[in-house]
Amino acid sequence: MIKLLQAVVNRLDELFPETNIYIKDTEQGLIEPCFFVQIVNTDISLEFQRRYRVDSLINIVYLNQNATAYIKEEVGQRLIYGMRNIRLETGGVYGFDASVKNTDFEVNFTINYRYNTKEFVEKDPYMMRIENIIHYADEKPYKEATQKDNPGMWGSDLPKENRGVIPEKNIRNNGKLDEEDLMFKKEINLYVKD
Repeated sequence: MIKLLQAVVNRLDELFPETNIYIKDTEQGLIEPCFFVQIVNTDISLEFQRRYRVDSLINIVYLNQNATAYIKEEVGQRLIYGMRNIRLETGGVYGFDASVKNTDFEVNFTINYRYNTKEFVEKDPYMMRIENIIHYADEKPYKEATQKDNPGMWGSDLPKENRGVIPEKNIRNNGKLDEEDLMFKKEINLYVKD
């Protein structure tokens, strides 16, 4: 699972190590200056089979009642340039459509992150595992891995009839129709006159 919110918090902590970061609304006990981080919206679209493209809109609010306009402008610019890319466990994610809005007491920053993800489905214990199908080129590794003989692939001392590979009788051809085989019909020439 992609932990996007934690990656955003980690990047904010790198950019502003002296500032508190909150991810939940706190009614009391706020220590300014601080950041509020939340995921506003997440859109998921199917790309191919179980692969999805995810667009997540992140909102970061900087609160500081004592901040001057210069400090708010500097915080906004550091957010725009510093939050363009973040690191996840699976690699980097680039942000786009970043915007900053300054008010009297806060800096409101929004950015969109796009990444690809894959849905993991638990394996059914009765389902055949494809990774166990191996084609062997030699007889020795096959016998060591499977512990059984496969007389159809490699030479054997037994004649073909006794190996069980070729049936003695064609099972599709076990009946007769007008003294002819069922699989082969007699050719009739329609153009010959009697």
